[in-house]
Amino acid sequence: MSSVSYAADFGVTDYVRSESKNVDWLPAYHEVVCGSVKAGVASSSCAASTAYAQTSSTISLGSVSGSAYAFAGPTPGWGGTASAVDSYWWDTITITSASLATGTVVTVKGQIDMTASVVPSWPYPVPATRAQAQLNYIGPDCCNFVTVRSDQDYPTTGSFLAHVGSSYKIFGKYYIHTGTFAHNDFADLGSVDASARYFLWVDTPGAGYASASGMNYAPVPEPSSLAMLLVGMATVAATRLRRRITS
Repeated sequence: MSSVSYAADFGVTDYVRSESKNVDWLPAYHEVVCGSVKAGVASSSCAASTAYAQTSSTISLGSVSGSAYAFAGPTPGWGGTASAVDSYWWDTITITSASLATGTVVTVKGQIDMTASVVPSWPYPVPATRAQAQLNYIGPDCCNFVTVRSDQDYPTTGSFLAHVGSSYKIFGKYYIHTGTFAHNDFADLGSVDASARYFLWVDTPGAGYASASGMNYAPVPEPSSLAMLLVGMATVAATRLRRRITS
């Protein structure tokens, strides 16, 4: 992976890769290889004989989407392709509170909502087509606190303990990959199209956070949930009004 400086308080980086390879054994050994590794760009494509790979990605703070496509057609020898997106966004948050003392322990929660459409390639040597998203933090301590994958049933929420007045660097990681293998009359195709949204909030009453970017990653209530809340508040208000009138 290309070197990226995370010294800035917030930012994003894209790393996309597309590779394809065909080896023709007859009438004589002949190898055709195409490799393309690019950082900081939105797409990459590569073709070698009947093998083709293409990758694209879009990233912003708190949101990532991408696609990876790989095809290896029949070949007298063998062929293989690989496409991958490996992207990050990061931001620095400082835990704040008007009522809690500096150093008070609070709970920070994170959530990842990921949707993925996957056409799996032949699992050689391992299942090669998947999407994965993670939330990580770095402060006085560190590490991953939410992971979701398209091929496994992971919890979509997680948490870590933080302290009022302390700062933490939050990393949102996004990875999708597909790879193929073809031999003689056997062709292989794999693709994955996925997107992920990342949410972050302080779950301790009286505490919140300020981000270096000015972004608020707290989840927004669904319109239906918000409507139900407003109806409930209106009902309570009407009940109180009726009580005052009757009394």
